[in-house]
Amino acid sequence: MAVFEDCYARIGTAPLAGTLPLNAALLSSLYALPHHDEPDLEAVLRASVRTWPWSASLQVAPRETTMAVGAMLRSVMLATPDLDPQAIDTGALTGAGRARLHLDALLELWRSHPEVLPSDLSILRDFLSCGANDALQHITLVGEPEGLWLSALERKVLARLAEHHTCATLDDPDYLRLVGERRAPAADAGRLAGHIQRHLLGTSAKTCSHDDSFAVLSVRDSLTECEAALAIIQRWLNADPSLDAGDIGLFLPDGSAHAAQLGALARRSGVVLSTLPAASGGRNVGAETIHLFLLCCRQPAPVMARASLFASPILPWGEAEGLGARMARAIILGRRPDAGIVLNQTGRELLDLFDQREPATNKALCGRLFALQKLLAFKAGEDNPDLFEAKGHLATLIKRLKAVDEDVAPDWDGLIMQAAEHRVECLARGPRYPDAVSVLHARELPRRRFRKVLVLGFNEGIYPPPAPRNPIFLDSEIDAIEAATGLALPSRRLLHNRALERLRRQLCSVEEELVVLCSERDGMGKPLFPASSLALMTRLVDGLKALEDLVDPLAQPGGTAWDRLIDWRDPPEYKQEMRVAVPAHFALDRDLLQLRRGTEGFPLPQSPSRLEKLLVSPLAWALEELDAAHVSWQPETMDVLMRGTLAHGVFERLFEPGVPVPDDATIRAAVPGSLEAAIAQDAPFLAAPEWCMEREALESDILKSSLAWAQTLRDWAGEIVSNEFWLEGEVLGHPIHGKADTLLRLGDGQLVIVDHKKSSSGGRRKRLEKQSDLQVELYRRMQLKPARDDNEEPNPARPLLAAAAGKTGVAYHTMNDGAVLVNGLAGQAGGNVELFAEDISTRAMAQLSLRFQALRAGQIETNSRADEKHFAKTLGLGTYAFDESPLIRAFMRDDVIPSAFVEEATDD
Repeated sequence: MAVFEDCYARIGTAPLAGTLPLNAALLSSLYALPHHDEPDLEAVLRASVRTWPWSASLQVAPRETTMAVGAMLRSVMLATPDLDPQAIDTGALTGAGRARLHLDALLELWRSHPEVLPSDLSILRDFLSCGANDALQHITLVGEPEGLWLSALERKVLARLAEHHTCATLDDPDYLRLVGERRAPAADAGRLAGHIQRHLLGTSAKTCSHDDSFAVLSVRDSLTECEAALAIIQRWLNADPSLDAGDIGLFLPDGSAHAAQLGALARRSGVVLSTLPAASGGRNVGAETIHLFLLCCRQPAPVMARASLFASPILPWGEAEGLGARMARAIILGRRPDAGIVLNQTGRELLDLFDQREPATNKALCGRLFALQKLLAFKAGEDNPDLFEAKGHLATLIKRLKAVDEDVAPDWDGLIMQAAEHRVECLARGPRYPDAVSVLHARELPRRRFRKVLVLGFNEGIYPPPAPRNPIFLDSEIDAIEAATGLALPSRRLLHNRALERLRRQLCSVEEELVVLCSERDGMGKPLFPASSLALMTRLVDGLKALEDLVDPLAQPGGTAWDRLIDWRDPPEYKQEMRVAVPAHFALDRDLLQLRRGTEGFPLPQSPSRLEKLLVSPLAWALEELDAAHVSWQPETMDVLMRGTLAHGVFERLFEPGVPVPDDATIRAAVPGSLEAAIAQDAPFLAAPEWCMEREALESDILKSSLAWAQTLRDWAGEIVSNEFWLEGEVLGHPIHGKADTLLRLGDGQLVIVDHKKSSSGGRRKRLEKQSDLQVELYRRMQLKPARDDNEEPNPARPLLAAAAGKTGVAYHTMNDGAVLVNGLAGQAGGNVELFAEDISTRAMAQLSLRFQALRAGQIETNSRADEKHFAKTLGLGTYAFDESPLIRAFMRDDVIPSAFVEEATDD
C-alpha cells in the first residue's frame, strides 16, 4: 500500500528549488535516520511456538498465508498514529468473537515480535521521535496533511512535518501543479468529457448532450483494440498539425495481453510509445529452466515439468534445431525422450543428469546443480541473457545449499519456492521517450494532463478493479473494530471508493477528447462485458436509455464515432467461395503401409490396437503413423488408460504363472501392496496425499475384479501359463505384433489367450455379436516372438502355442463387471463366462482387407458424419480415434451413410 499519496517535499528555495514525492526513504535522508532491513515474517511465523488462528493455513500455504497476515498487520500498524500496539484496547469488542480473535492475534504478534515492523514503517517510527532541530535541511511540505485517503500514521507524520517545517499554501505554484491540477477536471465543463469528469461520482447530476469529446467504441478482442488505438492516434496526428504525440495518453489494463500486442503493432506503424509496460506473457527463460530442473530433481517428477524442462531453449542438446521440442513430445507421449534422436556429447550428459534418481542430501543436490552449471556453457562470442540468468540462479541455490548441513535431506519446498519466486520477471516499464505517446497502467495516476486520451481494455473487472477479498476480516468486522477501538482498517467498501476516485482522476487528465475502447470477446472467444463504471457515464448523457446505446461497435454501419476517428480504406472485394466437398479418399500415390520402416528397410509391424484404429478412421491411423497426431500437454491424471495400466499391473502380480490361484483372503491382503507397487512403477504421482481418494476407489474396483477373476479361474480349473508375452505374425501380407495379457490352460487342456479390459462388457459383447472384433482374433493368429538371445529363459507358452497351431480360444475379461467373453472353446459357459460359438471377426477382417487395399493404393479413406454413431451404437466399436485430432472431424464427409461396416440390404 502506497503511503503519502499527493504529498511532496520541496527542497531548497527559488531558483534552485525542487520537489520530490514524500516517502520513508526521503525522510530517512532528511533526518539521517538509521537503516532497517526488511523483516522475514514467514520465518517469524514458522519459528513461533504459539498457535495462531492462521497456523493451519500456514502449514498448507506458507507463502500465501504470510502475505495475507503481513498485509493485514501492516494495515493495523498504519491505523495506529504512534505505532504502539500496547495502546490498543480490544476489550470493547464484546460479542465480536471472530473479529477480536484475529485482531488480538495480530496485536500479540506485533507485541511479542517487534521486529516484524516493515522497514519503511520503522523509519517513520524513528522520525516520530525526532525534533525540528534534527532535520538536516529545511523543506516545504506540499500536500494536504488531512487528506481523505491518508491513514492515522500518515496524518501523524505529516502533522509532525508541518510542525518542523512550512506548508505550501493552496495557491502555491507547486501545489497547483502537483496536487490541484491533477485532481481538477481538465476539459471544458460545457463538453461531455468535462461533464463526466465533474459528475461521474455525483449522487445526482444533469445530463449533457453527446458530442465528439467522448466516445465509447467496441471491437472484437484486445488485438483489434490495439489496432484501432494506433489507427486513431495516426488520424489525430495527421489531422491536427498542432498536436504532438506527447499530448496523447494511453491507459492499458495491468497484466493483460494489450502491452505485447500494442508494442508489436506500434513498431510496424511508426508510433513511438513511452514507458510501455513489459509484456505480461514475457518469460524469464533462465530462471524458469532452473525452477523446472528442481521440480524434476524431486521424484516423482511431474510429466509436464519434465517435458517443459527438455523443451527449454537454453539447453545444449545438439546442433539440430528442435531436439528439445521433439524430446518433450516423446515425454508427453510416454516414450523414451531420446528414441531416434542423435545427441551431441553435452546432450548425452544432460540426459544422464536428468535421468538420475532424487538426490538424498544437500551435498548430492549441490553436485547436481554444479553439473548443470558446467553444462550450460556459453558459445564463443555468445551473449545470451537467458543463459546468464540461469547461471545466476544456480549460483544462488548453490550458495544456499552450502550454508546448511550437507548430509541432511534437501528442503525441497523451500528451494522450489525460492526458484519459483524468480520464475517470471517483474513487469518493468519500457524506456521513456520525449514527445512520444505516454502509456500508463490502469492502476496508475497520471502525473500531467493530456490533450487526448485513449483507455483500452474498458471491460468488467478493470475500470475499476473489484476490491480484493480480505482474508482476515469481513467488512462488518472492520466496522465493529473501528467503532470499538478507533482503528480505521481498509474495508472493501473503502478500497472500491478509492478505485472509483482513481478512475475519476484518470479521466480528469484529458483536456479535449476521451476515447474508450472495450472488447466484445476474450482470446478464447468468450463474451465480455463493458466496465461497470460505464453505467455511471451513461446516466450523464442525453437521450440514452441503456448502457449499450453509448457504445459504437466496429461492426455497426456508418454514421458512428468511428467515421471521425478512423481513416477508412475501401474494403477489398470478396468473391463467394463454395466449400470444397470432402472426397471419399485422399490420394497420396504411395504405399501407405510402408510409412514406417525399420533399419533394414522392411515395414514395421502393426499392432492390433493400431489396426482397430485403422478400421474406425484411416486418417487418425495415418496421423499416428506419421507421428503427427495431436499431443495434449496436460498434467498426469487418473484417466481410463491409467486405470487400465494399474489394474493390469496388479493382476500380473496377483496371478502369477505356475502359481495356484490365491484364495480370497490372500487376494484381499495382497491387493493394496500390489497396487502400491504398480503405482510406484507406472504412476508415481498417484502416491501423493492429494490422490488418496482416487487410490482408495481404484483399490476397491481392482479388489472386486480380482475376486471375480479368481473365481472364474477356479470354475475353469485354469492354470496361468504366462503373463504379458509378445506375439508376432502376419495378416493380409503385412507383419503384426502385440502383447497379450494372459495365456490360460484350462482343466481339460484347452488354451485361452485372455485380454483384460478395464471396462464393462456391453460394447465388447456387441462387437463380438456383430463379428466386428479384431484384437483377440489377431492374437489367435500370431505366434510367440522368438527369444532375443540364447540366455533368455524359455517361455512355457511357446510349445503350447506351437502345438495348438492357432486353435486356441480367445477371451475378453472386462474388469468392471467381471464378465468373460469367450470364443473358440466348447462347454465352458456358466457363471461370468459367456460363449460365442460363431465367428467373431468376419466383418472386421473383411473391412481390414478393404482398408489395406486402399492404403496400398495410396488412398486415405475419409469418414462420414454417420460413422461415430454407427460404429458405437451398432457395432460396439470404440470411437476414441475421432477425438485424437481436430483434423478427423474437420475432414468428415456430410454423408448420412456410414463409410464402413454398412449393413447389407435385404429384400422383403
